[in-house]
Amino acid sequence: MDSLEKSFNPLRSFRWPRAIDIAAAIWIFGVVAGIVLLARYSSAPGPAAEPPRSWPAIPGLPRQTSRPLLLMFVHPKCPCSSASINELARLTARCRDRMDLIALFVVPPGCPPEWHKSALWENANAIPGLRVIDDQGGMLASAFGVTTSGHCLVYDAKSNLIFSGGITSGRGHEGDSPGQAIVTGIALHSNAEVSHECATYGCPLTVNEHRTN
Repeated sequence: MDSLEKSFNPLRSFRWPRAIDIAAAIWIFGVVAGIVLLARYSSAPGPAAEPPRSWPAIPGLPRQTSRPLLLMFVHPKCPCSSASINELARLTARCRDRMDLIALFVVPPGCPPEWHKSALWENANAIPGLRVIDDQGGMLASAFGVTTSGHCLVYDAKSNLIFSGGITSGRGHEGDSPGQAIVTGIALHSNAEVSHECATYGCPLTVNEHRTN
């Protein structure tokens, strides 16, 4: 009886069609490839900035000389920069009595007047102690040589550049990061003997595809 059941067991005799095997293999390969590409994208920094080593004389952007000043450049529609704004809120809460903090929202040329007033812009305006400026046409970003959303520059009380880079550890990643630690040290402990640089994770500041989002 046992041998008869085994000989007619439909599960043992069934074979998947070859086309299904191939489709399953392609699907698995696609999932793995997508995960790899997403991981690479998350860990890929933006291009290095080339900011002026001393504070440039720019009309419309005055600064105090009694303490350090941080500038963060933000693309209003960059999804990666939500983490940067949240980290900036943490930094502002700790350092606003020792450092001036400004977020510059870059508006690419040709955008409608209210285009930049996104959720990111609203979140930044809700941070106590943070000054928010609209950078129409990206003129200020260009003057400071910054091309990636979330990039921060810190100038000391003597107008010297002492930090250039991001304050997140990856695209959309919140939490402790080398940039966050360096800027906090500058503000709280006057740790400004040397200039520091970190990678910045975010979208290009002037990409056209964000204009209609």
